[in-house]
Amino acid sequence: MIDGTLRARGLPVELLGMALAESRFDNAAHPNTPIERRAVGIWQIIPSTGRKLGLEVSATRDQRLDSVGATQAAATFERPSDRYGDWPLAIAAYNAGERRVDLLIDGASSAADARARVLADKAEDARYLRGVMAALILIENPVLLE
Repeated sequence: MIDGTLRARGLPVELLGMALAESRFDNAAHPNTPIERRAVGIWQIIPSTGRKLGLEVSATRDQRLDSVGATQAAATFERPSDRYGDWPLAIAAYNAGERRVDLLIDGASSAADARARVLADKAEDARYLRGVMAALILIENPVLLE
């Protein structure tokens, strides 16, 4: 379902790595944090982002837990790749915010240099991007899990 939604929206299937890294495709995954900051569902969407994406997030209904609806909403999210021209940088910006990525890549000579700067960082956003990349390797090579 996720693969089909991404392809239908013209998004790279590499974004499957985000869902695997975020939740291991476990729709019930959520950290033990206050409700208004809690990221839930396969995309681990926080309440404010869920509402921006048109999902209902209330005490009685939380559409972030509808894997189909949340995937469709996530696929409509503003494309940071248009800004960066590079999906790994866009994925880092999804996690850390564009401001953080902009600081890391300031003065980079190329997309590869910018990506290397983000991946070499010691902050959580670099660990996240490395996790997404590792998830992609596992998706493309499931025999590695045996």
